[in-house]
Amino acid sequence: MEYTTLGRTELKVSRVGLGGGGIGQVWGSTTRDEAIMAIHRAMDLGVNFFDVAPSYGDGKAEEALGLALEGRTEDVVTATKVRLTACDMGDVTGAVQRSMETSLRLLKRDSVDVLHVHNRFTQGSGDIPNSLSAEDVLGPVLDAYRSVQQAGKTRFIGLSAMDHHVPTLDRIMDSGHWDTVLAYYNLL
Repeated sequence: MEYTTLGRTELKVSRVGLGGGGIGQVWGSTTRDEAIMAIHRAMDLGVNFFDVAPSYGDGKAEEALGLALEGRTEDVVTATKVRLTACDMGDVTGAVQRSMETSLRLLKRDSVDVLHVHNRFTQGSGDIPNSLSAEDVLGPVLDAYRSVQQAGKTRFIGLSAMDHHVPTLDRIMDSGHWDTVLAYYNLL
């Protein structure tokens, strides 16, 4: 396995990571045992970067990863996400904290290495359902993520850049506040 540095974190991660969609039943039925076996096999092959989200199987991916890591001694890099809804924008910090606590409980961890924003970035807030503008991300969202980071629940913060408005994403990235950008790339 080859390893590289993740964003500006200095974390050494496998060039091939395991995304949580498959273990979270996003692409079809997967049993908990199958998910755990897939994670163990990935670890046996040198994969040390695992990216999950609460929306992957309504927490099933986070739960499977938490169970799979029990009793294993390898150093792994874990990342999860928070997707904010329009209703969450009235209390972004509370929404991020609640999501983070649920994720940590399912992952059976005190903290994660990276917490990503799991929304689409658009020119205006709500241009598409649950999308965020640059003003949202660089204002209350950044404040909420910094709060979770300062509480020791995540080491680094990042963006999940999916189906985004490029000028908006560029503006957010150019701010220098975010440590990683998770972009779509799937061998399948």
